[in-house]
Amino acid sequence: MQGRLILFLAIGGLVLSGCSKKTRTKKLSPPNEKSSTQSAGKTEPPPSSTAKAPSNERKVITVESVDGFIAAIGPNCVIRLLPGQYNLTKVRQQRLKHVFWQEEFDGDNLIIRNVCNLRIEGVGDKPVSVIVNPGYVYVLGFQDADGVELVNLELGHAPQKGGCSGGVVMVERGKNVTIQKCVLFGCGMEGLTLKDTEGLTFTQSTIRGCTYGIMTVEGCNDLTFKNATFTNNKEYHGFVISDSNNVKFENCLIKGNTSPILFNVTSSSNVEIINGRIINNCYASLERRPKSVQIEDTNISNNKTLVVEYE
Repeated sequence: MQGRLILFLAIGGLVLSGCSKKTRTKKLSPPNEKSSTQSAGKTEPPPSSTAKAPSNERKVITVESVDGFIAAIGPNCVIRLLPGQYNLTKVRQQRLKHVFWQEEFDGDNLIIRNVCNLRIEGVGDKPVSVIVNPGYVYVLGFQDADGVELVNLELGHAPQKGGCSGGVVMVERGKNVTIQKCVLFGCGMEGLTLKDTEGLTFTQSTIRGCTYGIMTVEGCNDLTFKNATFTNNKEYHGFVISDSNNVKFENCLIKGNTSPILFNVTSSSNVEIINGRIINNCYASLERRPKSVQIEDTNISNNKTLVVEYE
């Protein structure tokens, strides 16, 4: 009996020893797996797994023609415009998912719609020129867009510098819009036309030389203008803000503009000017309604009184 027990333990020990060796063998990786991953310079998923791109990854497309620019417009995309001039009036119109043309008196508005995470940026040290010829259309229009960025662009109507009734950039029902290092120039009628938009940052950018006014803001929330310049715009309105909340101008220069009323604010809350300069303008009144704008630490000087004559 004792001999059988010893024999049983001996056989059991061999079986256990075999399982242990088998388990260790399964944990070992193929000899060349680690070296091939290192040589590729990135971590690769196992062959049996399914790799998925991050949800915030954006495709980068570099273009050098206006047709290439229009064809590239879509969500989750960075469009890089090489230096040159992009005349959107000359684009070949076609049916596209995120672009349509809206007929106006002397041309067609180009409207970019239903996009998210779209960045349009000019390549190089100087802003890249984006223009239209007709005077009654916007240069760029956006509807129902979320996360749009305009960077290092110079936008306006050219070559005519006369009057017009189309603005430069229009945003309707937008969210989280960024305009950075851009110049919005006249002719356009006004630099910005914003309606029902939530969350816009206009930074290190300029609105200059517009022929009717600076901007119109209607039904918007949480707009920030920071380190921006508004200069030499005329002549019917300055900043028109209605039915809006939290509109802040921080460290902005407002210079050389002509308007009967510089800030025409109606039914709006928390419109602020902080650490700014309002100099060398010509207006009949700084604000239409008393205390409609909160002004703090701002230099207001050398402004002329505009005499308004009504027929």
